[in-house]
Amino acid sequence: MNEAVSPQAKPTAPYWQIFPTCAAMIVGDWRFVLSIYPLLIITSLLALDLPAVTPVSAFTVALCERVMQLLFTFLVATRWIRRFSSGPRRISARVMGRFFLVGVGLWLMFSVPSGMLMRTGSPFLSTLALMLIGAAAWITIAWYFYPLPVLLDRGSLRESLTLSRQISVEDPLLPLRLMVAPIGFLSLALAAVMSFSPDGREAWVAYGAAAVSGVFWVFATYLALATALLRLDDTVWREENLDPYRTARLSTLEFQGSSWLARQLRPSHGFGWFAVSLLVWAGNVLRLLTIPPAASITVTEIHISGSSVTLRLHLTDEQYRFRGIQPLYFALAGDQRAVIAPRPDSAQVGQSEESALLSLPRDNTELDLTLTFTASRSGAELQALTDLHLWYGNNKIALLDMSQAKLE
Repeated sequence: MNEAVSPQAKPTAPYWQIFPTCAAMIVGDWRFVLSIYPLLIITSLLALDLPAVTPVSAFTVALCERVMQLLFTFLVATRWIRRFSSGPRRISARVMGRFFLVGVGLWLMFSVPSGMLMRTGSPFLSTLALMLIGAAAWITIAWYFYPLPVLLDRGSLRESLTLSRQISVEDPLLPLRLMVAPIGFLSLALAAVMSFSPDGREAWVAYGAAAVSGVFWVFATYLALATALLRLDDTVWREENLDPYRTARLSTLEFQGSSWLARQLRPSHGFGWFAVSLLVWAGNVLRLLTIPPAASITVTEIHISGSSVTLRLHLTDEQYRFRGIQPLYFALAGDQRAVIAPRPDSAQVGQSEESALLSLPRDNTELDLTLTFTASRSGAELQALTDLHLWYGNNKIALLDMSQAKLE
């Protein structure tokens, strides 16, 4: 069983066969998928009750979400391994641990440099982060089909990962092509839900978006698993005591699915769905930029220190409790939107030191917000401006009385 896999292993099924096989697997599993789909969305739904998004909370939520996604894939993959096994098969705790270790490890390879890229201002660290992200992308594509080989327990983890690489060795871009349709489905589903309230001020829209967030993972899991089942080396298939009538079994499965769904899973149709979603997103963005914030906003203080402008605002929102307001969209500009500062460098609520650029706490109807901008002018030049406004998107919020600003 632990004999090394030949690097000359050939695909056992043509590319086109992946999609009807995957469609058949999904159709046959639809009740099972519905029963475990909550695993993919529970973290996103619970995260909506967090008072504010911070770097720590965002990382924790993303990690929990990844673990739930891996659990979904584990349940689906082991279900089909047992279906194709000639006899009883037990997945050991060691194998399960390996599976989650690889899955979380691949995620960390992306998330850590991505977080570094977002938080650092150093050109060197930014370049290093981009290089690490590029390396992570290459490794993820190379090991994209790892669930089946790892769960088959091919001796060492290295051998399992080598086998997963060989599934796409003659078509290195296969994982990217398989992701097109799932991305298109997810993008269209999210765009459709968000079209009802582009800024997310309606609470149900946020829950709706969270509810469809698992669409990508469902289709990506089944496409990857179908590909692995079809292209796993015949020698490995026999050594793992899988169905001896492999070709007949897979051919029968292929004709049990939906031909319509099989067509939608192809990259060409996936690009079509994605293009449609982009049109819907474009409409959402245009509406977002023109919708004024629901909160009542009052400027209470203005401070100038060199080119730094600090505004202290008082916000009131009894109806939506600041849902949909992202301080990142605030800007300083003239009466005709001539930009002085395109976005705030920082945003803090009250005395908190946590960043509030992406969202505001939703546990109160009133709060004080401090915004700090870096302007294209400084000192007395700023104080002399008579038509400087606070903007939110394309909405003029307040005329700033710069003559009353405190100059430091």
